[in-house]
Amino acid sequence: MKLQDLGLSQYESKAYETLIKFGRTTASKISRESGVPYSRIYDVLESLVHKGLVRIMPGETKEFVPSDPNILLELAENRRKELDSTIEEIKSMKKTYELGVKEPVVLAYGKKNFYTITHELINAQEYTYSIRYISEPKPMWIQGHKKFKKIGVESKDMARYDDETRSNVQKWLKSTKERWKYINNEGIALSIVDDKEVMISLIKSNVTMIVRDTPFAKIMKQLYLSLWEKSPEIKREN
Repeated sequence: MKLQDLGLSQYESKAYETLIKFGRTTASKISRESGVPYSRIYDVLESLVHKGLVRIMPGETKEFVPSDPNILLELAENRRKELDSTIEEIKSMKKTYELGVKEPVVLAYGKKNFYTITHELINAQEYTYSIRYISEPKPMWIQGHKKFKKIGVESKDMARYDDETRSNVQKWLKSTKERWKYINNEGIALSIVDDKEVMISLIKSNVTMIVRDTPFAKIMKQLYLSLWEKSPEIKREN
């Protein structure tokens, strides 16, 4: 049981699970069977008593019994409500963020930040055009393209196609059943989304940027489509 998700400490979780298993028993046995240090067991049991999960049975030797686990259901329900509330707050923050004024140019250095900055791109509603350098077949990206296809978002990809990238590109082609075209690419990754944003990654310089500017995005779209018409298609291998 993941009782720590309900606000119990590790020791409290171990002690309560031991009591559920053995029923009425002494602190020393609970300590021995649960692995909770004896020096801590009484503090732990007292905390469980305070939370209503354990009852004390008076006698010559003090013993402890677990309360009905239904109490845990109440705790879980309260946690679920708290989590639902937190999720709604996050959604509200996300809407505020999306409606707010974003920086027109975002710049980041390093490969790790490349993956971070890709999450800054808006979700495509009309089209997404890309130029790929490595063409990593990340499951999340492939699923994204499949989703685009289902909702009618136009997707185009151009990529270098050589010994280093052939396997990656073929995985894309087999997974998405999309048309890809070849481009002589010495170190650029590019994404254009909905006449709104352009992401450019300069591979050799190890820098990535997002430009949020509609006129720039429209010009880049025209250049992209011109290249697309002239470029040969990459054939899917059997």
